[in-house]
Amino acid sequence: AQHIGQETPLPSLELSINEGSLSCGDGLSCAYRNTLAWQNPTSPLPMERNPQVVFERLFGDGSTDAERAARRAQALSLLDAVGEAILARGIKTVGLLGTKFTMEKTFYRDGLTRKGITVLTPNQNMGHISSGRPTA
Repeated sequence: AQHIGQETPLPSLELSINEGSLSCGDGLSCAYRNTLAWQNPTSPLPMERNPQVVFERLFGDGSTDAERAARRAQALSLLDAVGEAILARGIKTVGLLGTKFTMEKTFYRDGLTRKGITVLTPNQNMGHISSGRPTA
């Protein structure tokens, strides 16, 4: 990275799927075990696990407030388009499945509910789902 990185917008890009920790507890360092890239023999390079942050490092976050607002509006317009497609098909109730993050947040559920669509989400009390019907 020190040689080739001078010719690229980012000298290096360190990615992770796990939360990084440089401490293993009891004052012990996990840096040597958990770090993939190093600036020098004693300085680990921080890893990034948030895809939005990686995207913004690669392509920028919009140089103006208007550009950032436009990007947020684009995400909202996608939800609007999905909601309109659901309503156009005469569907009044949908099931929402997703990652833990998606299921814990209310962004999608609230966006569809505002359009008059009933949103069903699984919970721990639903038990197993078979033949499209929850069973306890």
